[in-house]
Amino acid sequence: MIIKKINLDKFRFIFFCGDIHGYYRKLMKQLKLAGFNRKLDALVCTGDLIDRGSENLECLSLLDEDWFFSVQGNHEKLMINALTGENQRVCSEL
Repeated sequence: MIIKKINLDKFRFIFFCGDIHGYYRKLMKQLKLAGFNRKLDALVCTGDLIDRGSENLECLSLLDEDWFFSVQGNHEKLMINALTGENQRVCSEL
């Protein structure tokens, strides 16, 4: 588990969202409508950044942005488990 303390004092507004599920363009559209400014504001994702949509890689690229912060949701955990083989280990123990 990684715990990171975030200094939110440097941001004008802090936006929160969850369950993006791979819908990058939809997220960007909603942020624009809300007046989000990448140079002044921060976005905190409460999990499930990836899964159902077709823009999962674009959503994962948000992790490289200075203004974006996220917690690991169950969909991210499932992906990590699949990539590391953890799912196969758990299934074989059943």
